[in-house]
Amino acid sequence: MIDDLLFHSRVAKSKRTQRMGEFQLVIPKQLIPKILETYHQTPLAGHMGIQQTVDNISEQFYFQNFQSTVSSYVRSCHDCQERKMTKAHTKSEIISFRTPTEPFQTWQVSLFGPLPITQKGNAYIFTAVDMFSKLLFCVPLLSSDSVTVSHALFQLVCTFGVCDCVISDKGSEFISQCTDQLSKILEVNQNFTPSFIHHCLGLCERTQRTVAERLTPYTKKGIQWDNMLPAITFSFNISTSDSTKYSPYEVVYGFRPKFLSPFQNLE
Repeated sequence: MIDDLLFHSRVAKSKRTQRMGEFQLVIPKQLIPKILETYHQTPLAGHMGIQQTVDNISEQFYFQNFQSTVSSYVRSCHDCQERKMTKAHTKSEIISFRTPTEPFQTWQVSLFGPLPITQKGNAYIFTAVDMFSKLLFCVPLLSSDSVTVSHALFQLVCTFGVCDCVISDKGSEFISQCTDQLSKILEVNQNFTPSFIHHCLGLCERTQRTVAERLTPYTKKGIQWDNMLPAITFSFNISTSDSTKYSPYEVVYGFRPKFLSPFQNLE
């Protein structure tokens, strides 16, 4: 008991959890639905999967039958079950590109779309994934022409600095003279994946599928997808990566972001 509040002592099983607080606030039964809704269905949560929802809630809170309650809630989410697909493990044994040694050194980039045209006229998403931290960067685009995509690449560089290498497929928007000239000006190496070998851009391809899954529950309600894209990008970047065991946000900034309070609207 601390200040008349009941806390649960955290059992740190990894380096990541050792960096979190020693105690978790114990939630009474009547507030559990509010916690689950906040950490799964709000835009900043983006309908994360079971383990990612567990990770985010357990950072601050604890309640009885924690794992099974969260699992049942996510599995029973109608929006998730209607959109998400069963994942087939298709890891490639071929390592096509050198593994980066620091954040923002190498990016995989791709174009996702066309999507339903929004009120702002956007129909595509430029996606870039940092191969070290797995951080996601998204820009909604009006079209897929080389000038528009080159501008998105320039936004990427202006946000995270000049990188060593950008990896993309051989789409016309990436092999154009405009993109080539931009890369030369910025002194960025362009690497291209072989034609029709999608697993060489597997990190970007899987990320795009996740973005689509998390956007769908909101677009089905008539919400413009480009208005939701920043929140969905945030939800991805605070999700723990299977490969690093940390979220991209933690890898880049060194700490967990502050999340929504599930109690702010309670009287």
